[in-house]
Amino acid sequence: HVGLLDRLASGSLGVTLAMPSSLQIEQQADDFANLTDQERALGWYLFFYPGHRMDLEQPHYATLERDVRAHAVALFEAMRRRPPPEGMPPPPESPRHPLVSCERVELMTGVGLSVIHRMAYAPTNEIVMGHLLVPLRQGLFEARWIAPTKQTGMRESVLFAKAMAGGIEGIAADTEPEEMMKLLTPDDSKYDELFPDNVLTKARRAAAWSREQVRVTQPGIPI
Repeated sequence: HVGLLDRLASGSLGVTLAMPSSLQIEQQADDFANLTDQERALGWYLFFYPGHRMDLEQPHYATLERDVRAHAVALFEAMRRRPPPEGMPPPPESPRHPLVSCERVELMTGVGLSVIHRMAYAPTNEIVMGHLLVPLRQGLFEARWIAPTKQTGMRESVLFAKAMAGGIEGIAADTEPEEMMKLLTPDDSKYDELFPDNVLTKARRAAAWSREQVRVTQPGIPI
């Protein structure tokens, strides 16, 4: 039996990716692998979809981006509709669109689609998920990572307090709180260095790492 990690190491699928040896392998099949990064509190999920095709060139990309945006909303709403733990209030609507970023990225070799979105945003339960999808001649490869935390909204709370003290450029300290919340952009990557352990920061680091590590030898053929 040859697992997906071995197939990625050998390059037999037309793509190579070596996961760090420090990660714990939870499950593995020929087209799937699940690993845990205990140090960074990240879950990794790798998939190979044989025969699946994805075209990242125009005019297909605009349609793909629209579908990704809609899917991010559908996933977020499905999580929000789940019954809350006993004694907890129902989760609120997301203050921002669940899709944080969706971009066509140039890899060291080949191209991919990098997506980061918020899966859950409720008291004691915030989840950010990221994906790198890579079209190959034999199918589609996906690296997926999940960053959970019980400290929901910590990033937003700190930045709001900073804005109230006049510490955010472009936002006056005497701005009405409701308007201040509209002006704040807590998901902006410029704040990542202030929150190195935040789930969004960790998801972006994982995205950057995956883009640097994936090597494509048999790229997908445009549809």
